[in-house]
Amino acid sequence: MSEMKLITVDGPSASGKSSVSRLVAKELGWKWVSTGAFYRGLALSAIKEGISESDEKALVDLVASDVWKVQMTPQDTEVFYKNYNVTSEISGEEVGAVASKVSQIPEVREALLERQRSCFKPEVGLVAE
Repeated sequence: MSEMKLITVDGPSASGKSSVSRLVAKELGWKWVSTGAFYRGLALSAIKEGISESDEKALVDLVASDVWKVQMTPQDTEVFYKNYNVTSEISGEEVGAVASKVSQIPEVREALLERQRSCFKPEVGLVAE
């Protein structure tokens, strides 16, 4: 049986999750991912696509679409919309408000969970914030 190399870090906004989780990943030589970037990426994509944060079906469909994607780098989780890097746009207040709303929809959480899980490769190790 192989050892599972996965650490998750959770906590309130601005509590130091990113700093700590990045440091741990670097120290261990593991990959790092911000799961919040998935929600913010979805929120930004929904805004750009004109999808309401209350349209559960359209949001779940958007999760599975190829109009947006998340890509890990050693120090960041990058978000792409229509092949353009929009990572700098996901930290905006409007995006955060929409992300907060869509993150409360169980079907959206379930759909995003599969995308988040795909970041984990047991042989490499992952620190997920």
